[in-house]
Amino acid sequence: MQVSAQKLINMVGCSHRTCEQCAAKYFTNKIKSCSILELTCPFCAEPNLENDPNGEKAVTYFSDLDILLKRVVTEEVHELFQSKLRDFTLEREPRFRWCAHCSYGFIAEASSRVIQCPSCQQRMCFICREQWDCQHSGLTCKQYNKWKQEHHYNKSVGAILHRSSIECPKCSHKFSLDKGGCMHFTCLHCNHQFCSGCKKPFLGVNCQVSSLCKNKGLHAHHPRNCLFYLRDMEVEGLQKLLARHGINYNIDNQVGSSCPQTFRCSVIEQKSVSSADIGADAICGKPPIREYGGLCRTHYLEHIAMLYQKHKIDPAPMLTDRKLEAVLARENIPALHRMSGEGKPQYWWRLLCEVQTKLPL
Repeated sequence: MQVSAQKLINMVGCSHRTCEQCAAKYFTNKIKSCSILELTCPFCAEPNLENDPNGEKAVTYFSDLDILLKRVVTEEVHELFQSKLRDFTLEREPRFRWCAHCSYGFIAEASSRVIQCPSCQQRMCFICREQWDCQHSGLTCKQYNKWKQEHHYNKSVGAILHRSSIECPKCSHKFSLDKGGCMHFTCLHCNHQFCSGCKKPFLGVNCQVSSLCKNKGLHAHHPRNCLFYLRDMEVEGLQKLLARHGINYNIDNQVGSSCPQTFRCSVIEQKSVSSADIGADAICGKPPIREYGGLCRTHYLEHIAMLYQKHKIDPAPMLTDRKLEAVLARENIPALHRMSGEGKPQYWWRLLCEVQTKLPL
């Protein structure tokens, strides 16, 4: 489509030009769905704002971009941009925190580990940003997190799944996590891409782990006990392996027998409202399975995966010889071959030993 020179606009920070309609569509999509750091030129992806430790380049760029956006996007989208810009600016302030109770943002008092939200008056830890608990006193954040796992894990699996948040391994920002959805997570603050199950980074064609990686596109090297793999395994087999290690996987809140037709999985999810792409809390609503403690298969597997990761259980003994061969191949470990006269069980055992020796969890 040809447009007159009068309808072309200059990108900010580079020499590229595009028409107003294309710019409006591009920036509207980026503002609604991406980190503010991705609001760069659609042709050259400049400027690179991730390598801007002092933020001086970003301040200048976003100030000029704001003028352009006022011209090409709707008022609603421009307000969303300004909201993201405000959050981006505030989060560069070392003592800025989002409340762990009500999501209100504030500047915390200097040299105070326990901080109080001026909106809801609730307390939280300045360092790990978790809701404050008296058990946290005298413990480091790492020690407190370990204590929580040891003492509170099985009290209410549904509540734990609901409360679960995810922390970006690169910038440590915390987000509420949609349950049962895609495990490819992109941090809206630093743009780091990682697996929500194991925190391994997603890599592209430049990944050097294996020669197979160049044909995979965007991918991550998940450990074997990540939900990414466990969700495709037989639940009964996963349960038996836990039992073999002496780990209780049962959930107390069994489905009642009085009205099984009306009972639904009650884990709270953040679901999208299609009209505005806004997250809204709602129960899962899928039919539960009695043996899974009132959870649907998706959420029960999340419970199982949490146990596998907490206790560092290796699911490799559940894998067939073909799958064990695939584990070695994707991590660029030289393949084993079945020797003459070697029985299938003996070959499987040799593969299992190779996987667990060369690729420990």
